[in-house]
Amino acid sequence: MFRFLLTLTGVLVLAMSGFSADPKPGSVFGQEIRIPANTGFSTNIAPDGLAATVIFDNLFVAVNPAQKGQMSTQNKTSLQTKVTTIHIPYTTDQKSVTMTMDIRGYLSTDSAGVAKLVVCAGGATKVVDLSTAKTKEVKLKGKSKGEITPEHPGAQFGDFQDRIEFTVQARAAKPVTQITLFLLAEHDTDTAGSGGAMLAVDSIDVSITKSAKAKLKP
Repeated sequence: MFRFLLTLTGVLVLAMSGFSADPKPGSVFGQEIRIPANTGFSTNIAPDGLAATVIFDNLFVAVNPAQKGQMSTQNKTSLQTKVTTIHIPYTTDQKSVTMTMDIRGYLSTDSAGVAKLVVCAGGATKVVDLSTAKTKEVKLKGKSKGEITPEHPGAQFGDFQDRIEFTVQARAAKPVTQITLFLLAEHDTDTAGSGGAMLAVDSIDVSITKSAKAKLKP
C-alpha cells in the first residue's frame, strides 16, 4: 500500500510539473549559449524560442599602419587573426533544421589594408560581404565598436551586415548549432604610414526557419 501511494504521488508531481511522455514537436533554441574563448558577450532568446541574439563586447582584430625606425614593420607582412566558435543548443523533432543568421559589424581599412570575415555554420562556409560598409546604414547592438574606437580615433569606420542561411543535422541526443567566425586583418607594409586595417563583429541574430511539416512549440 505504501509503495502504491509513493507511485501515485510521483505521477501527480510529474503531471503538475508539465512533463509528458511525448516531447512537444517542433524546433526551438535552448537558453545556455556558450562561447569557449576569451570573448565578452551577452545573449537573448526570443520568448517563442525561434530566435537567438548574441552581442559581442570585444570581438575584433586590427593591424596598425607601417612605421619607420626601430619599431619599423616595413617590408614585412603584418597579419592578425581571431577565431571564435559559438555553441547554440536547440531541440527538434526533425532530422534537420534550417536556420538564418544575420551578422553585423564594422571595418576600417586604407588602400594597403585587407579585412576578411569567414563564417562556418552547419554545412555552409561563406565569406561575408563587407562591401555594405560604405553603402548601407546598419543598426549595431554590441560594444565592440566602443572598445576599439578610442584606440584608433582617426579611423573612418563603415558598418556592414550580411545574411547566411544554413542547415544543421540533428544527429545528437542534445543537438548544438556550432557557428565559427574567422576574422582576419592584414597588410603589406611597404609604405610607411599605410596599411592599417580593423575588423569587428558586433552581433549575430540566428532564427529557425519554420518547416512546413513541423509544428513549432508555442
